[in-house]
Amino acid sequence: MIQFFYGENLSKLSDTVSNYAKKNNLQKINFDLNPDTISDILGSLDTPNLFGENNLFIVNVSDSEFEDIEKFSKGFKDYFELILVNEGSIDARGKSYKLLSKYKPQEFVAAAKTSNIFLFTDYLFAKDMKRTYQELENLHQSGEEDLMIFNMIVSSLRSIAGIKFNTKQKNKIPPFKIRQMSSSSDKFSEDELKNLYKILCENDLKFKTGELSSEMLLLHSINSILKDGSSK
Repeated sequence: MIQFFYGENLSKLSDTVSNYAKKNNLQKINFDLNPDTISDILGSLDTPNLFGENNLFIVNVSDSEFEDIEKFSKGFKDYFELILVNEGSIDARGKSYKLLSKYKPQEFVAAAKTSNIFLFTDYLFAKDMKRTYQELENLHQSGEEDLMIFNMIVSSLRSIAGIKFNTKQKNKIPPFKIRQMSSSSDKFSEDELKNLYKILCENDLKFKTGELSSEMLLLHSINSILKDGSSK
């Protein structure tokens, strides 16, 4: 089967390719299409696997010229297990799309931005575990990076501490947010806030020295806040 996948949601596109390979017990082989690889790819497609395994060929045509795609397509055979991939949008009026759209096209649209980083931090410092992780999932689906989310947590903690300790930081916070953050600050003692800030700084250092991935940096920090500033 020859298929054509395209679109900006590369994560979903990649997952769909992997699931198709797994479902059909196929070994993935990746190529980029250019004038120098056309013959090699067609030769590989038509060559039986040495170990008797069935292969799935994923050929990236994102940067390919129409002439190369056309030349490549002339060597297609019905029994090929081939997925043609364009990473990103493609002009539906163009010659390349019109040619590729003959091969079972699937578009992978980027997820809509439905997340709210401020809503996430509100839930987090209110210690609402369920809604915190629900909003974290929304943030990830919207493409927000773990490091950006961590930095917003640190910023929110500084604001809450500013209210708790009545520092100059409090003057930078809009009045409506002060009322909301005051409620959050009441959930933490002064010692807990100090300990939380220490933990976040330690986590940040571990990330910068390679001891923690950005994912674990974020998850450890969230867990510490939800558990009252405990480092355990």
